[in-house]
Amino acid sequence: MTYLILSPAKNEETYIEKTLQSVCSQTIRPARWIILDDGSTDQTPVLIRRYQQVYPWIELVTFRDFRPDLKTTGGRSGALLNHARNLIQGVEVDFVVKIDADIAFPADFFERIFADFHRNPALGLASGHLVQDRVPETIDDWTSVRGATRIYRRACFEAIGHYYTIRGEDEIDTFMARLKGWQTATLPHHFHHLKPEGIRHPSLTNHYETGEFKGRIPYRFDFFLLTLLKHAVRKPFLIGALVQLWAYVHARWVVAERPFDAELSRHVQALQKQKLVSALGRFFLKLVPGLIGRIGLEFELESIFVFEQAF
Repeated sequence: MTYLILSPAKNEETYIEKTLQSVCSQTIRPARWIILDDGSTDQTPVLIRRYQQVYPWIELVTFRDFRPDLKTTGGRSGALLNHARNLIQGVEVDFVVKIDADIAFPADFFERIFADFHRNPALGLASGHLVQDRVPETIDDWTSVRGATRIYRRACFEAIGHYYTIRGEDEIDTFMARLKGWQTATLPHHFHHLKPEGIRHPSLTNHYETGEFKGRIPYRFDFFLLTLLKHAVRKPFLIGALVQLWAYVHARWVVAERPFDAELSRHVQALQKQKLVSALGRFFLKLVPGLIGRIGLEFELESIFVFEQAF
């Protein structure tokens, strides 16, 4: 199995050395690792160059004043990865991997992931299982793919095409893979996210950008409302959910911006409809036995009462 890695990075001096150590200790090492430094002002480039001296397959590409029109992390990441895509045209590898510069993972991480791909030829895009503060993420949908580690079968990578340069580019990537007929998955191989997601922006900014992204696709409104429930019970609680709702409504019905192909929008909404139907089915499967049990108990109590009255 051959692969190359792409990693956008900016001011990651606190975390990137553990990422460097993780990659360099892999049982299957990459053919190339292109690190895209988005104008770091700390020691990030110094740390990378130190490892370059030992591992010549590490490449550092430094940007200054790159795409000042792109403000969000997701949009800039997509643009950087598009630049890297041009650098790897014609490079023959089995997999293209995108990892963040603030993660760590075991030495056999990629070996185990590639084994899963080998067992399932239909699998086109996958990620590891995120661990934050030593706690594995609770996953409701194992077909989802985490942004911090994304492993593409090369044919799937080419079929998806260029990244969208907006927030949510990795989620759109997952939808595109499915639209092209590939399976996607979170695989049960842990990686550690050393820095909480969203730390670059205040929480309410994240909520606004998330709602805006979902309104642009657009998400089904009923499905979107259900996604708000989990945000309503997390900090900043109801405020965050309301910010998302406002951004969704503004993007979908006020601005009515549609940066995505209509085919992709229909595909996303069809998937969400399937999830809603499946969720309702599970709900009723849990609800009906309870109702039957309650009805049975009431019938039994009524029978006892009638029996007692007879005597």
